[in-house]
Amino acid sequence: MPPNSPQMSTASTIPESLVGAPAPRMRAAIVTFRGYEMHARRESEALLEAGYDVDLLCLRRPGQDRSEESTFGSGRASRKLRFTRFSIPKTRDSLLRYALSYVQWFLSAALVLTGRHLRRRYDVIQITSLPDHQVFAALIPKLLGARVVLFCKEPASALFGTLYGSPRLTRLMAWLELRSIAFADLTFAVTEQHKAFYVSRGADPDKIQVVVNSTPKSALSPRLTALEITAPELTATDTVTMICPGTIEERWGHECVVRALARARTVVPGLRLVISGEGSYEPALKRLVEKLGIADHVDFEGWVTLERLQTIFEEADIGIVAQSESNYSNLVHTGKMYEYMMFGLPIVASRLEATVEYFDDDKVVYFDPDNVEDLADVMIDLAQDPELRHRMAKSAQVAFEPYRWDEQRNLYVDAIQGR
Repeated sequence: MPPNSPQMSTASTIPESLVGAPAPRMRAAIVTFRGYEMHARRESEALLEAGYDVDLLCLRRPGQDRSEESTFGSGRASRKLRFTRFSIPKTRDSLLRYALSYVQWFLSAALVLTGRHLRRRYDVIQITSLPDHQVFAALIPKLLGARVVLFCKEPASALFGTLYGSPRLTRLMAWLELRSIAFADLTFAVTEQHKAFYVSRGADPDKIQVVVNSTPKSALSPRLTALEITAPELTATDTVTMICPGTIEERWGHECVVRALARARTVVPGLRLVISGEGSYEPALKRLVEKLGIADHVDFEGWVTLERLQTIFEEADIGIVAQSESNYSNLVHTGKMYEYMMFGLPIVASRLEATVEYFDDDKVVYFDPDNVEDLADVMIDLAQDPELRHRMAKSAQVAFEPYRWDEQRNLYVDAIQGR
């Protein structure tokens, strides 16, 4: 899922399949410097289903209560999901303020984890990066017997090197990264390339398990799969809708997408683009859309609810992942790529190392990163050929089978429980 996945509701979103799971009853905590987003949701549900009570420590969004508790099931099989939310400003307008917000978060999480563990022991505490070194917030519970898990959603040193270009900062993040992995009892990475990145720099490969960023069906539920959809006839008046959800930052390639659209729509007037999400690059991107004269072809949705995101996916014809090339982007996959597969959408993606290693050219339509002309040609080819769209979507969905969350969840829970 994109980094700014929509805010999830709580009790109403836990699937019925989780109710009535058998004992034993254990306790887990998940700590994430975000809200109750897609990843936190899927991992909470997996642990609830495995018989854990789950404390989720996360950021508080406007209108949310500071604490909330829901019970699932009844009797000895019941489990609790308890939210503890912190009102901590998370701003990127300066590196110092950004760092201070993490310090405040670290201290808050450490105090809550320690206090609760002293009252009633946690079996497992999962720290979800970024930043990796917040794993040390679980120091006292670890010393007292808790199993500490670090879920590295992103390679921090590679990301900070891409964002800030500071060799000194990158070296510091790399040092913290390896110390954090060494401290944890188990670390999750999101691709084999991501794992290899850590191992190449000295991390213990036996402590790292790969779990990809796929999305559970309980969060997004496609009504039809690519295997069930028949390719439609295309007429000159048909609209072909492309989507690009997620955080709007320069490194995600939105500029390349809108510039390519400006070229492609001269050949395919029915092309349109839906951009959902928020980010610091959004104002500049809107100005560029106006300058290119394509405002009638681009819809900015902003932050959307899960229900609206579901509709956006269902109404789309093509999904775009346009990351710029960097040390960071060559190591990871985006959650939205897997969501496109779930919804039977053909995928247009930057040709990046980790993506190409998992999915061949007959599964994903690739273009050279940041190459406007190349992306425009791909848009035109797919817009004009519904059979090609359908064929690519079917192929990607077949390749997706081992990466569905139903499969990845088993890897996740088994690793958490040390199996």
